Amino acid sequence: MKKVLCTFLFRSLVVISVLLGICYQPVYAEVDFGNGNQSKKVTGVVTDKGGEALVGAAVAIKGTTIGTVTDVDGKFSLDVPDNATLVVSFVGYVSSQIAVAGKSVLTITLAEDTKNLDDIVIIGYGTVRKSDLTGSVVSVSSKDFGDRGGTSVGSLLQGKAAGVDVTADKIRVRGVTTMNNTDPLYVIDGFIGGDMGTVHPSDIASIEVLKDASATAIYGARGANGVILVTTKKGAKGRPQFELNAFYGIQSPEKLFDMLNSRQYMELLKDIELNGGTKPADLYAKSKLFNPDGTFTSYVLEDRTDWQKEMFSSAPTQEYNLSVRGGTDFSNYNVNMAYNNTESIAGTTQWQNYKISFKGEQQAFKGKWIIGENVRLQHWNNTGISPDVYGGLRMPTYSPITDPDALGGYAYVTTTEDLNDAYNPVTMYNVQDRYEKGLSMMINLTSEIRFTDYLRLNSSFGITGGFSTYKLYQKPYQNGNLVFPDSEMTENSSWWYNPKMENYLTFDKTFGKHMVSAMVGHTVENGARSRFIQIFGKGFLNDNVQNVTAARDKTIQNNSGSHYAYLSYFGRLNYTFNNKYLITANFRADGSPKFGPANRWGKFPSVALGWKLHEEGFMKGISWINQLKLRGSYGITGNDQIPDYMYFSSIHDKSSYAFPSHGFGGVNFNGATIKALATPTIRWEEVKNLAVGLDFTTLNNRLDVSLDYFHKNTYDILFQVPLPPSLGLKVVAWDADAIVNAASCVNDGFEVAASWKDKAGDLSYQIQGNLTYVKNEVTSLGSGLPYNSGPNRTEVGQPIGYFYGYKVDRVYKTQAEVDADNTAAKAKGHDYYDSAATQAGDIRFVDVNGDGKVDADDRTYLGNAIPKLTFGATITLAYKGFDLNTTFTGISGNSIYYTTGYWMEGMVRPFNATTEVLNRWRSESEPGDGKMPRAVKTDPSKNTRTSDRFIYSGTYLRNKLFSIGYTVPKEWVNSISNGNFENIRVYGSVDNLFTITNYPGYNVEQGGDNLGRGKEDGSWPNVRTFRLGVSVAF
Repeated sequence: MKKVLCTFLFRSLVVISVLLGICYQPVYAEVDFGNGNQSKKVTGVVTDKGGEALVGAAVAIKGTTIGTVTDVDGKFSLDVPDNATLVVSFVGYVSSQIAVAGKSVLTITLAEDTKNLDDIVIIGYGTVRKSDLTGSVVSVSSKDFGDRGGTSVGSLLQGKAAGVDVTADKIRVRGVTTMNNTDPLYVIDGFIGGDMGTVHPSDIASIEVLKDASATAIYGARGANGVILVTTKKGAKGRPQFELNAFYGIQSPEKLFDMLNSRQYMELLKDIELNGGTKPADLYAKSKLFNPDGTFTSYVLEDRTDWQKEMFSSAPTQEYNLSVRGGTDFSNYNVNMAYNNTESIAGTTQWQNYKISFKGEQQAFKGKWIIGENVRLQHWNNTGISPDVYGGLRMPTYSPITDPDALGGYAYVTTTEDLNDAYNPVTMYNVQDRYEKGLSMMINLTSEIRFTDYLRLNSSFGITGGFSTYKLYQKPYQNGNLVFPDSEMTENSSWWYNPKMENYLTFDKTFGKHMVSAMVGHTVENGARSRFIQIFGKGFLNDNVQNVTAARDKTIQNNSGSHYAYLSYFGRLNYTFNNKYLITANFRADGSPKFGPANRWGKFPSVALGWKLHEEGFMKGISWINQLKLRGSYGITGNDQIPDYMYFSSIHDKSSYAFPSHGFGGVNFNGATIKALATPTIRWEEVKNLAVGLDFTTLNNRLDVSLDYFHKNTYDILFQVPLPPSLGLKVVAWDADAIVNAASCVNDGFEVAASWKDKAGDLSYQIQGNLTYVKNEVTSLGSGLPYNSGPNRTEVGQPIGYFYGYKVDRVYKTQAEVDADNTAAKAKGHDYYDSAATQAGDIRFVDVNGDGKVDADDRTYLGNAIPKLTFGATITLAYKGFDLNTTFTGISGNSIYYTTGYWMEGMVRPFNATTEVLNRWRSESEPGDGKMPRAVKTDPSKNTRTSDRFIYSGTYLRNKLFSIGYTVPKEWVNSISNGNFENIRVYGSVDNLFTITNYPGYNVEQGGDNLGRGKEDGSWPNVRTFRLGVSVAF
């Protein structure tokens, strides 16, 4: 398979190289200007006032169609007549006319156009000037990304976009709008649902996030969670321009725990056992651990292994990226190739990723017909084993790593000899062999027919698809109490494809003071299919034959497939009067097979208004305001992110029945039973979205500010309402409950985004910041009964998935304190304040309702898993050849359930622990810090119950990126490369340089699904990466 894929990629490169050399080679010819004028070659450079090169500036001979564009250094070359005048223009700058007048070398400086500076913003099915935008859209360009490797879209957006919460690489736009999937819709170069895995960050020109209904309703059912539009780079007229970027980096854990040494661990083990009722004689009979007199053996007092270092260590990462772009007057192309090889800081995992893309465009019939191709491929090869984090942390440090006498060759501990059955993580690195390989693709062919200058038809046909294979082979071994005497193998195979076709007609025309833009279209997705199969084998003759067919026992463990279709009709109308008053109306109708025939169609309208106050006469005298716009929108979007076929009843076909009364002698027979009722009336979730915004720029466009308020009301949320057991439908506890349109929630919030851009001599700088506040509340929930998911709870009047449990008062220092509470409880008619097992050293929980006893009714709100505040800031500086880029990101107003604390500080089983347990209660004379309870097995007083003992603030501030670069002067580049290179830039960067937080766990950034968010459950430490790189243009 690897050989086939490598051959495929190699041949793809050859084909593209041929295309570059033959199809897209610019044509250079001598130009006849007539009138007897002598032509000559003129070269020059185009810069801004700060000396920064303007890449892609247009340089044309006045009165002709002859011209060129500047390269990556702002340079150009053009054959012109002696008496020619050059017209030089660039978006956002004042055009300039320069007479050649016998000159052969020109230096041209363009001034920024402070009156007409108006960025073009990508929106659904088109573009719009920023000043004409009525919806809430945030744009992040490639220059804002900084020096990073093959990272995700979430990492690129984190801290840079108001209203966008990126936590553990999961993106949520303007709050949590449903209990179901809240992933936004991705649109790549107009391709709905494009595969972001095929796009390398270096190939992205800009990312737009559509946030309100005015912007997202054009995508209807898929727009409820926001829309992320990714626009990739395209070619430009001129000779092929190559750019190579390479870096090498070292990754390391940002934080590790302080763990107990062997003596401290043995003292903890002794406390746990003796406080839990184990007789000293029985405990000291454990000869591996104790001498007969109760002292520790020399064996267990030796620290042999630092298990954290065996799980987490520094690891390299490297990446190589080559792009080629160019074109002629009638065609252009951009090719991007990338290879990334990253070893994990955890275990032996390694990721290799290959990406290649081709984006081309050709014009025919004098530009009346434009044809485009966008082909993207990704191949990945992931190998190695990740560690069992909890298993490694719980291992005693006296245990060695290897044991040649053990099955598998690696040491283990057991409850029989060690009173501990933690897993040796290194064992799994060596007895398991894993790989996951695959190929994914995205192909999109586009056509634009320009019937007139105001009417055009756009069409596209595309497909996403791929295949993957997975293998896990396991040799015989023992780890903890478990013994696996046979070799085992699991193998998966899957494939998928999804074709799409789209057509839309656009009308744009201005009638005096009236500007009208209208668009109608439709999308068809039919024939999407996928297939998955998993097979298992057990018992192999030897480890060299890793094929399930050679196993003694083999079975198909899973076999599934899907068939999917989608149909949509949409339209939009934009109207502008006198360049002051704006209106936008959208409508989309979507048909989804996830609902019954009577409810498959959803209709999603929106309307938005805008008012350019700066164009009004009463604003003309206010010179310090450059632009001022008020906008508002209201609309409805939908969501169908639920599993397929939920409107059918589901059958369990492996139920076991016994009929002793019928003479079967108690023998069980398989049968079938309904485990969930049909719900044919389920329909779309819908979100009513109201938003108001204010945009203004001031101080000669140096300060740009946007203010937004939004109110999102989600109703008819598809929610699994618990069914009573008396119905007899559930076969096992985890069977699905009936899914119905039962719940609703509200998200209220505001956003502030500001940017300051200025220059001071040779120093140019930009400071960008954003802040978002969101309040989430459940307003209805089916039958009204709360939904619990571990420490998380969802109920009316509270945010989705908030933390629910007991509140801690303190640790009882003395038995007298316990007795006093029990006496007071008895006075109120209770037997005990908490339980009969409570003793000195146990936690005193709060009697929240004041009835004199702690019980389930005292559980209460402990914290919000959803951040109320998200914020970020980016600072960019440029001074002569030096540049600096740094990004800060953070959240506040949320809590995290420290699940690791339950295992590392629970002290109810003799596992290793963090040094925090040294502060535990040991006796009335050694009460500890008053927060850490006693160590006792079986936890008789339930000190580890869900409580705010394990709840911590999730607030943090993190330096997400810090990078410094230097662009080598042109004369040095020429000297070094003999004129072969055009530009060389070297840089160094750091990801996650520091994090400020009070959270004690590995990583304060914790994600999870909406109903169970914010739990750290065996996660790895956050990764800090130091990177050195070079970028060369030639």
